[in-house]
Amino acid sequence: MGRSFRKITNSRGIDEAEILEIVDHHRLGGLETGLPITAHIKPVGSTNTIIWDLYKKNNIKPPKEIAGLMLSAILSDTMILKSPTTTFEDKKAVDEISEYLNFDPIEYGIEMYKAKTNLEGFSEKEILTLDLKESRVSRGRIAVSQIEVITSEQLLTKKDKILQTMKKMTNERNYILFIFLLTDVLKEGSYIFVAGQLKLAEKIFKIDFENNIPFLKGIVSRKKQVMPLIFRNI
Repeated sequence: MGRSFRKITNSRGIDEAEILEIVDHHRLGGLETGLPITAHIKPVGSTNTIIWDLYKKNNIKPPKEIAGLMLSAILSDTMILKSPTTTFEDKKAVDEISEYLNFDPIEYGIEMYKAKTNLEGFSEKEILTLDLKESRVSRGRIAVSQIEVITSEQLLTKKDKILQTMKKMTNERNYILFIFLLTDVLKEGSYIFVAGQLKLAEKIFKIDFENNIPFLKGIVSRKKQVMPLIFRNI
């Protein structure tokens, strides 16, 4: 039987898989391998920044179709280079790939986000679960969902239905807190929806959530901004 290789996005099957190599920009959890392996791990905004660097180090130019996919991934992961997770290496990779492809990366990124965030026909539950991460803290389970959009007006018209769905999911899944970040890429901030223990959310963000969906300028990253706030205050 041949060796298996897959992109591991969760822990299911990890005990059976033979990991040959790791290329990632996330923190490592409790991972053990049977043999020593090669690992390329950097605190950059996108794994594709690392992959682009590996192409360069091996003097290989990817096909333009692959380079376009890599550029799309970097722009998506870094919110068109506006996220606080963005590094100099991400910006350099975007400059180099867009020069190779000969087009404007920012203009392309905006058009990409418009297509990516067309949520016409999605239910409120589908919107909330597109990118939802659960965590367990000492008090119980929390969930943080995030959607990044070019313009937030479309979803803000559904704010009451979104909050109702969040409250229902909170009860069904026994969350102590459910946070939804509606991140406006061009405004460089997020509208914060909350269900569950509002006082806990007020302690985390230091703002009033009673009948209120505040906009927090500069809050765009769940990983680097919101989760650290949660863990410091719970």
